[in-house]
Amino acid sequence: MTVRARLRAKSEPTSRRHLKLKLCLAGCSLLLSLIFVEIGLRLAGVAFPSHTRWDRNRGFAYVPNAVWKHDTEGESEVRINRFGFRDENWAVEADVDTVRVAVLGDSFVAAHEVDEDERFTELLEDRLDAATAGSNVDVMNFGVRGYGTAQELMTYRHVVRDFDPDVVLLAVFTGNDIVNNCRALQGAAKRPYFNLQNGRLVLDETFRTNVKVRSRHALQKLSAHSRAVQVIHRVGCLLDGKRAHHQGRLHQRLFDAGLKKSCWVEHELYLEPADSVWKRAWRVTERLIAKLRDEVEQDGAELRVVVLSNPCQVHPDETYRDTLCDSVEIDNLFYPDRRLRQMCREEEIDILALAPEMQRRADETNVWFHGFENCEVGIGHWNEAGHAVAADLISDWLLDEFQLTREVDEVRHASTGKREPH
Repeated sequence: MTVRARLRAKSEPTSRRHLKLKLCLAGCSLLLSLIFVEIGLRLAGVAFPSHTRWDRNRGFAYVPNAVWKHDTEGESEVRINRFGFRDENWAVEADVDTVRVAVLGDSFVAAHEVDEDERFTELLEDRLDAATAGSNVDVMNFGVRGYGTAQELMTYRHVVRDFDPDVVLLAVFTGNDIVNNCRALQGAAKRPYFNLQNGRLVLDETFRTNVKVRSRHALQKLSAHSRAVQVIHRVGCLLDGKRAHHQGRLHQRLFDAGLKKSCWVEHELYLEPADSVWKRAWRVTERLIAKLRDEVEQDGAELRVVVLSNPCQVHPDETYRDTLCDSVEIDNLFYPDRRLRQMCREEEIDILALAPEMQRRADETNVWFHGFENCEVGIGHWNEAGHAVAADLISDWLLDEFQLTREVDEVRHASTGKREPH
């Protein structure tokens, strides 16, 4: 062996040792940096704890017993019970003289924006209690922010039925529930979806196997112990939200017409669906409601459906609503309400659409039912006035269904045709 070959052979182990040493020093430096960052974040009081966790049946759910201050839209202290819902800690079995009403829904039902005693579920309980002598009424809030009808069906199957409710009230927010039920429209893999196969609902289990969802779940678990990981997780959520924000030509048309972009949801919601994706989203949603009815009745309870209001439907300025409709070339804002009402009548499901009557009251009183001063009045979720009027309408409907349905039908019928000037 030549001298050069011997020198090269001796230098190779030395180079490997140097590389290992460099990697070890880099790793130690990174670890120390993370420790300093962690200490700095804790000293500065920076924390973004996750209030949700992965759920095998529902995709995601609230962390039981979590408590936090909500102040980005409205203001309240949110307290989650031991079962993972924003309500008191219920007994699994009800008293003999108690009537249980289980309310399924999304953020409009969970209602982080207002105090618990200002939500329509609590107000509804007070009204029903006062009107039903000899029985206690327990309105149980099973709302979870971000849920669609598919997750609400899974919530009934895996949680609600254990509490043996007498009535299940499904609160449908058409503003995003139809989209939530369709992967092609929603896009997010973290929630369960159902597909229609030969007329039957089949669960899409991608939310249990998707690599991105599993990695996000692992990051959430780590965030319980690390402020630095909480910051990373928070940034990831913000980036996802930014990418999901729609800035298409439709929004530009609204902006050009003097309307705020944030007031609107997909305009396809207010039209008879023309493309296959929206047709499928509607069909799946309707089948989910019918399936929930079947399972609720099999358990000896009764399903009622209440359709909530979208901000644009109950805006107190008729000129604003007309401009909105003209900008996107639709006749009126009640297509989703009429469609769900027709479907529920065919399936013999009791249904109440709140938006027509709320619009009438908004016109008469000039009261805003959506929005808050610390965010924006007129958009977003129900404020205290919105929850109060919803509780009034729902309690009247439950206590005197025929009378209220007749009154609301008159308003709804007046809203089914082409808008006419007053």
